[in-house]
Amino acid sequence: MQQFLQSLDMMRNGCLTKHKVPIDILDRIRDGDFSMEPTTDLLCYTKCVAQLAGTLNKKGEFSVAKAVAQMPIILPPELLEPAKSALNHCKDARKF
Repeated sequence: MQQFLQSLDMMRNGCLTKHKVPIDILDRIRDGDFSMEPTTDLLCYTKCVAQLAGTLNKKGEFSVAKAVAQMPIILPPELLEPAKSALNHCKDARKF
């Protein structure tokens, strides 16, 4: 889990310099609290993190296959199944 948190910190620091999101908001997100209003900076920050993680390309297209491939690399074992479940639940959300 420590390595995972260090990876998150590295992505956080890389994206925070480009998008001004208060640290307390990022801490809430890290704790699983997504109840805040999504500002433009927060949305751009999230996109930046997804690009760094290799799950979102420059065109803004999300790759389920890349996300699944990245999971064992960036997630600790105890988060793999919940993350896969969340991804599978939401993978078609933008397909209307």
